[in-house]
Amino acid sequence: NYLLQLNNQFLNNPEIQNQNLQEQAKEWENSASICSVRAFCNCLCVSNSEQAIDLLCQSERIFTDITRIKLISDENDKFEIKVIARKWLNFDPMWEFRAFVFNRQLTGCTQYFKVAFVKQIKENKQMIVDLLFELFNLIQSKILVDNYTLDIVICPNTRKIWLIELNPPPPAAGQELFDWSNLKDREILTNGPFELRVVEDLLVSPIVNLNSNMRKIIGEMVPQQLKNLVITNNQNDNNNQNNQNNNQTNNNQ
Repeated sequence: NYLLQLNNQFLNNPEIQNQNLQEQAKEWENSASICSVRAFCNCLCVSNSEQAIDLLCQSERIFTDITRIKLISDENDKFEIKVIARKWLNFDPMWEFRAFVFNRQLTGCTQYFKVAFVKQIKENKQMIVDLLFELFNLIQSKILVDNYTLDIVICPNTRKIWLIELNPPPPAAGQELFDWSNLKDREILTNGPFELRVVEDLLVSPIVNLNSNMRKIIGEMVPQQLKNLVITNNQNDNNNQNNQNNNQTNNNQ
């Protein structure tokens, strides 16, 4: 449904239609990536316990986390799982951010879903910083650890900010537009000065960063005039993967 709405808007937008096909392809792929993120997040909304358990049992992330815990745990370790139910809150996931706190100081913040460019985010970076520091100043005295990450979401229209959850600090927590293995980035995250990073422009072939099932769905929805441009990107990605698999098979043989 998201992609159908996108195509209708895309075909009826004279500003986009006046662009050359390469620019149209970049705009469409960026919008398709945003649609994918929104669709993924909306799929997490359930209305009863049966749906919730079914969702948990199908989650690759949960399977991986539980397996990892079992692998590093001793036989005598107590293994507990807690399920926390929260009221669903509708917000645009593209406005989710991850902030980093070291030595009880905000050192950095990054756009959480880095698969797409959102012009409104780029244009409102100062608002994001201001809201983040307002929230941090309200909650920091209540948090008893020195190093952690804050996952937050912002409603740009109302300038309201929500705390989603706390997570461990890097490298356990993902850094998105920062890179813990990069010494300069690590210095910023651990000592500052504070830096906000967002996607600053349209990405090249952003949908190759999505999983293969989503790429397949998107590929089937590409407008006819852009099919060669958009599908080629994914075919190249798939061909590279096939070549890697073939090389691995040859090495094994």
